Amino acid sequence: MIVQYEPSRDVMLYGSFRQGFKSGGFQSLPGSLALASTVYAPEDVKSFELGAKTQWFDNRLRLNVALFETRITNQQILRIPTPGTSIIDNAGRTRTRGLDIALQAAISDYLHIDWNTTYQHARFREYLSNCSGTPPVCLTDFAGNRQLRSPDFQTSFVADLKIPLGGDTGNMTMRGEYSYQTKVFFDAANTSGPGAYQPGYGLLGGRIGYEADDGRWSIALFAKNLTNKKYYRNVAISGLSGVGTPGDPQSFGVSLNWRLR
Repeated sequence: MIVQYEPSRDVMLYGSFRQGFKSGGFQSLPGSLALASTVYAPEDVKSFELGAKTQWFDNRLRLNVALFETRITNQQILRIPTPGTSIIDNAGRTRTRGLDIALQAAISDYLHIDWNTTYQHARFREYLSNCSGTPPVCLTDFAGNRQLRSPDFQTSFVADLKIPLGGDTGNMTMRGEYSYQTKVFFDAANTSGPGAYQPGYGLLGGRIGYEADDGRWSIALFAKNLTNKKYYRNVAISGLSGVGTPGDPQSFGVSLNWRLR
């Protein structure tokens, strides 16, 4: 459900509510008969958002701001307690609150910038694990821990510059981009040993190229992860360590684009 209001041609205010559902099931790699008979409950998600989309100076500046909150009941969390064993738990209550800011600006006909930033506070509100017996006795309480793969802050900045070469000779193009995020954890216990979580990091990239005057073709040299930052995209935690999937290393290349009309 979305409700919106436009107080002027350049400002739109809105509020939205969304709800999602994920079915429950049985453990796929339980490792024991007791765990094999354990089911995990359905997951329910409710999401709220209030925001504004605005444009200024003859649409040369666009600024969008949004406040959001997501409430998850019985969030399904995958754990790997031992190699070869995986368990899906239900975190009783999880909540994420935050702020999104997106800015697009045409500084001139040739220079454009984009800036996107998210502040969020994503935490488990209720999460009891390793429970057994009747009534159940739980050995682990993850309440207050950070949600998996949820940085408290992330931002990105992109600048595009086009330099006309005069006449019908086309344009030189340049692009610089930088992104940063604070630390993330890959398990509910927020294991912080070496190789088990990802500290905050930034990535720098760019490209320089040539674009034909009619825009039908272009060629560019590009670079990714210029500082050769080593980071993990994901880590499968087992005990106090894990197996990680590394991020893209420093790389260089050439791109050629041709548009058919």
